[in-house]
Amino acid sequence: MGSKRVMQSNDSLPDFLQEKNKNKHFGGTNENLPEEILFDIFSRLPAKSVGKFRCLSKSWHTQLSTTQFIKSHLSCKPQQKKFIFLTRCLQFVIMTLHNNITCSINSVMMVDSYTDLWGSCNGLVLLGTGAKVMFVFNPITLQQVYIPNSPLAPNKYEFVTVYGFGYDSNNDDYKIVRLSCKKGLDDEYVLLTFVDVYSLKRGVWNRVISSPNGHAHYHLPPGTFANNAIHWLIVNKESRSAIVAFDLANEVFYDVPCPTDVDVYNCSYDLVVLEGCLCVVMKYFNDPDFWIMKDYGSVESWTKFSFILSTFCEFKLLCFIGDEKEHVLVLIDGANLVVCNLKERAFKHMDTGKARFLDSVNFVESLVSPADLKVEVKIE
Repeated sequence: MGSKRVMQSNDSLPDFLQEKNKNKHFGGTNENLPEEILFDIFSRLPAKSVGKFRCLSKSWHTQLSTTQFIKSHLSCKPQQKKFIFLTRCLQFVIMTLHNNITCSINSVMMVDSYTDLWGSCNGLVLLGTGAKVMFVFNPITLQQVYIPNSPLAPNKYEFVTVYGFGYDSNNDDYKIVRLSCKKGLDDEYVLLTFVDVYSLKRGVWNRVISSPNGHAHYHLPPGTFANNAIHWLIVNKESRSAIVAFDLANEVFYDVPCPTDVDVYNCSYDLVVLEGCLCVVMKYFNDPDFWIMKDYGSVESWTKFSFILSTFCEFKLLCFIGDEKEHVLVLIDGANLVVCNLKERAFKHMDTGKARFLDSVNFVESLVSPADLKVEVKIE
């Protein structure tokens, strides 16, 4: 009877990743592959796979946890589109789109019954709970950091708050923007708006100058992050539709030109990001439109698309499908995923099993650790 060979911890790894020379190269790996090549290989792996390689040795954990590597890994374009969903069963799940025709859903954790999904950026997700506890969470590494309550927070009985979350690339900082809106007697017009910004790098809240528009549309959704700014589609003081943006680097507001045909008074709407571009979605019964700003800041670059749904419903536009951008993926009534053909104005359903959703945001896997973002501030 032949003897059985005991499997070593690295026997299942390819030859070029097995630890043979511990003195010269990346994490002690094979001397035949230079460090820069291995660095590039690991940068292209899914974040979960990199996490497993981190566990093989201390040297690998160190090399694969550097700021340089994490940024390089984040800069590689993901091959699959992913979304974060909050389900009606109080689960926090990741949905992955495969080959543009099927999807898989993986549960990350259970959540509080009053959890809100306020934004996602570079693999980090901003969540709030019914107890007004706010935290930034990485669903891949399961690391999280709680955001302290602001001493500047106004009376919650007089003000309604909305949030935005994004990355300030100029200062290498993630920031949370909170708009605290005081409503008028008719529950629609906003009397004033306080604007507070939390820096994850510095760990402090600051109050900044308010929006010149006052954010006069009361029922604001969370802000949309694009081009180093957080955006809201509002009704301005002249009762006209407008897009207002908050520059995360300079912490000031500016206006972004709106499509000329958009009127938020006559229908419900969304402001989302598709393929890195701002997108205004107008929900007209079963024949909705959406506009994409192909050249940021240029009113002439707004391009209109239309698609058809079988009946009037609540829906959310998720992403383009395919290289030709002739199809879009739409979530209908929190229950059905539908692929809409923009050219032929037809649609077909995608199977999601029994999953039912409350909210969703686009998502990319990353190794960014929310706990490592804060820096020590030296007081001289």
